[in-house]
Amino acid sequence: MITRNKAEKTEHSKFLFGHLWRGKTRDVLTYLETQIKARNQNKLDELITYITKHETEIINYVSSISTKFLVGALAFGGQVSAED
Repeated sequence: MITRNKAEKTEHSKFLFGHLWRGKTRDVLTYLETQIKARNQNKLDELITYITKHETEIINYVSSISTKFLVGALAFGGQVSAED
């Protein structure tokens, strides 16, 4: 656990998951670097490094779903048509 207690974990998780779901990695990185007082600094550093490394791979799922791009489309032949 990165946070110091369960209440902090709940509070921070809402922000982080909400922003990551929308692909807002810059906001998440800023938040991690400025708002979290870590119980385990190494784990926080690992999370920051992971998000930074995979920043271009973290997509905006809200936008993707609304434009009918389904993440699992490859499992169904790899194509999604405009009619779907």
